[in-house]
Amino acid sequence: MSDWNTYHLVLTLSRAETLGAAARDLRVNETTVSRRLAAAESDEGATLFRRDGRKLVPTEAGRVLLQAAQAMETALLKQSSDRNTQTGHVRLSMVPFVLDYLIAPRLPDFCERFPGITLECAAATGTASLAQRETDISLRLARPTDGKLIIRKAMDIGLRLAVSRHYSAQSPIADFITYDSALDTLPEIAAIRSHFKGEPRLRLGTLSAVLQAVKAGAGAAMLPDWLISGDPDLIEIDPPVRATRELWIVVHEDLNDRPVIRTVLTWLSDVLGRSIIGPVPQSVP
Repeated sequence: MSDWNTYHLVLTLSRAETLGAAARDLRVNETTVSRRLAAAESDEGATLFRRDGRKLVPTEAGRVLLQAAQAMETALLKQSSDRNTQTGHVRLSMVPFVLDYLIAPRLPDFCERFPGITLECAAATGTASLAQRETDISLRLARPTDGKLIIRKAMDIGLRLAVSRHYSAQSPIADFITYDSALDTLPEIAAIRSHFKGEPRLRLGTLSAVLQAVKAGAGAAMLPDWLISGDPDLIEIDPPVRATRELWIVVHEDLNDRPVIRTVLTWLSDVLGRSIIGPVPQSVP
């Protein structure tokens, strides 16, 4: 049976995705992480990660250890919350749709497990400053490239082209919906323009507004997989039109070792990781 050091290593490598990022999270050098991984693979008698360029992807054996590690981590956090040892106030910032659809539906679980921790969740379209302590933890769709930050990837958000079921009966579908023109470089906008010619009929400021307009029959838009799968009023069109966004959990390195911060970080990694598996509860009608 693997020891906790192996489980922790697998967790860290899976979340960080590269040896360099894992080394920063573990506060060791990259050579040490590589040596620890080699030792763990030797002990397990199996390759735990395959290389996809610089990116590390868990193998089948790695995924087995990862699932066990996540279960152990969750159990440890639950024991801690049962003793009511975690207290404090933690500020989170994120784009509105992450708060509306990924975080808010799961807050009852957080409140039950961590009754001594108060979360302050801000839906911010800009980037709150971690260095200036405007926020403690940030959930971002773009990976930061500078600053003294601890960064881990939370999940991939797949997006597909969708319309309302009623509107899909109309042919051809000529109208599409996007965001402000300043966001035209986003991968989902490039994807939808591969299907439609001309300019969008509507430009709206939030994903929630785009969703409601699509369901009302105003046109097609790129929507997250879990919104389409979880809503019987939506239907995918043109399956090859797809895009992926990455969601990152970011914290300033000065806060990373605070127990209450680590508790929230672990909870976020757990719930966001599980969001990939199935549809997210609908928090916004």
